[in-house]
Amino acid sequence: MDRIIITNDDGYQSMGIELLTEIASGARYQAHVVAPEENHSGRAHSISMGPLHVRRIASRGDQRWFAVKGTPVDCVRLGLSEYFAHRPVCILSGINLGWNMGRHVMASATVAAAREAAAHKVPAIAFSASQHGSWDHVAPMIVRHLDGWIAYAVAHPGDYLNINLPEVSGTQWRWTALDSRPVRMRVSSVSPNTLGDWVEFEWVDEGPDYEPGVLLDREAVANGYISVTLLSAGQDDRASRDLDSQAASGS
Repeated sequence: MDRIIITNDDGYQSMGIELLTEIASGARYQAHVVAPEENHSGRAHSISMGPLHVRRIASRGDQRWFAVKGTPVDCVRLGLSEYFAHRPVCILSGINLGWNMGRHVMASATVAAAREAAAHKVPAIAFSASQHGSWDHVAPMIVRHLDGWIAYAVAHPGDYLNINLPEVSGTQWRWTALDSRPVRMRVSSVSPNTLGDWVEFEWVDEGPDYEPGVLLDREAVANGYISVTLLSAGQDDRASRDLDSQAASGS
């Protein structure tokens, strides 16, 4: 039985990692969960210095669960170390509660976990879903395509897949490129105090961008498709890749 390691940035108690582990086990993979004790959303590719505290949580059939006092990247490095006897066939990260598209991938610790695995030439996939979607809609989309996505990742060492699932159940996925616009913020309030100012920001959502001949991740999800973006451990923007040379969709 092929072994995979599953991690996330929401913490080992999140519903997303529970669901992804059940899906992987149902697809006959041996799942080892190596996930943070606490939420590390938005921590990007951060690491911990010094020893890591690892706590064995549970064994459920072939599943093994470990909680790590560290970041998602720490979890991946641990999962690829001598601490575990066998190198996994793939690392899955997620399912994140909230999309990670466009330039948000730079801040995403969910995506960073997959990037770290790819840097070690280990196949990896990051999964993210809408904060307003239903897990009942998310699960069938992953079940339908998981084996194919893992097979593609295995065949492309050094690259990884960033997958964003639409709010409604869809059966088709599309190759997409990152929306290259920077994340734009604006000041929402300033509260002076004796030590300085508290400055609060809010994200300005400009909606999906459109480029002739290029399907961007946010555009695909807005139109109800599963967005699959091929990224590299050395360079996150793969918009220049000739996507037309690959399959246009899965079914």
